[in-house]
Amino acid sequence: TLGMQASSSNSMRVEDVFIPAHRAVPYDFKGHEWGDTGTVGYRLHGNPMYLGRSLVYFYSALVCTQVGAAWAALDEWEVLLERGTSFPPRIPRTESPEYQLWYGRLLSLVETSTTILFGALDQQADVNGFWAEGGPEYSVAQDARVRGIILKAGELSGEAVMLAIQTAGTSASKQDSRLGKYARDVLMYRTHIGAQSDALYAANGRSVITGEPPTT
Repeated sequence: TLGMQASSSNSMRVEDVFIPAHRAVPYDFKGHEWGDTGTVGYRLHGNPMYLGRSLVYFYSALVCTQVGAAWAALDEWEVLLERGTSFPPRIPRTESPEYQLWYGRLLSLVETSTTILFGALDQQADVNGFWAEGGPEYSVAQDARVRGIILKAGELSGEAVMLAIQTAGTSASKQDSRLGKYARDVLMYRTHIGAQSDALYAANGRSVITGEPPTT
């Protein structure tokens, strides 16, 4: 698949494995309620970091790969700035108004997506800490709202990588091109159910309005 081409992933399968009941924890990943004692991880470690809900952790694990790809694409694009422009009059790309514009947009997209992702994670950490100090529980609806923030970071990261490769020149699409690799990473992410923003934003809206767990 494109994903294997993008990430160099390998498949792994475990068969005929028995897990005893005392080693398994039933978990409702959409509507889990903490109760008075918090999550299993919190009871084990006593650290609010282990109080998070599934949506934020799951989607941040996906989006952090996109933010990383955006930073890597920016690094590659900065190297390409050392070349001349592709159209006359041939001048260094660093002196070209078009390349200066593209670089400014690219830089803003990369830094904004990073700020959004880490800001969302900081927000979740703050709410978890409030609960550990006697505050209200971090609700399912709040989790959906933070997920929405993280989704936006993924969208902006992908936009950054696409901008980088479309303005870098045709050589950037070669099979051994690093920029091409980052573009494949983004395209694979976009095929994931976790990147279908419209469906997820709609689910977030229903959850916040009704208080029910997200449908997706």
